[in-house]
Amino acid sequence: MMVSTIPVASIQSISPWIFFLGYFASCFLGVYLFTKSDSPLVSFIGYNFVVVPFGLIINIAVSRYDPDLVVEAIKITGVVTGITMVLGALFPKFFARISGALTISLLIVIDLATSSELTLRFRATTPITPASGKFIFKQTRL
Repeated sequence: MMVSTIPVASIQSISPWIFFLGYFASCFLGVYLFTKSDSPLVSFIGYNFVVVPFGLIINIAVSRYDPDLVVEAIKITGVVTGITMVLGALFPKFFARISGALTISLLIVIDLATSSELTLRFRATTPITPASGKFIFKQTRL
């Protein structure tokens, strides 16, 4: 919702010092609220003090992409997350058994997505080996 409704220019117009001080103050307040409170409402408010500033940073990060593509990716992620939550609630023993495989799969997807992004943005010149151990190339700008 933030990506589709808050203009990036309005976020970028805030002084970086003010933005980051506000970001960290909001996050610390949020963590304090949701860890110290037994009230679901206060915990929810604390949670939002953490995720809303993070959403502003995500908004800046994805601003260079087509907004329709970003919103579509958010929708797909939400649907997959929702289905996984329902299935996890219905079949908790099954998901507990496959949690290791799911974690490894997620790390592989993140690694492949990162290296694919680098490959698309840069031209390979010198081979290097990243922390994942996968052989990729040192990148230079096109």
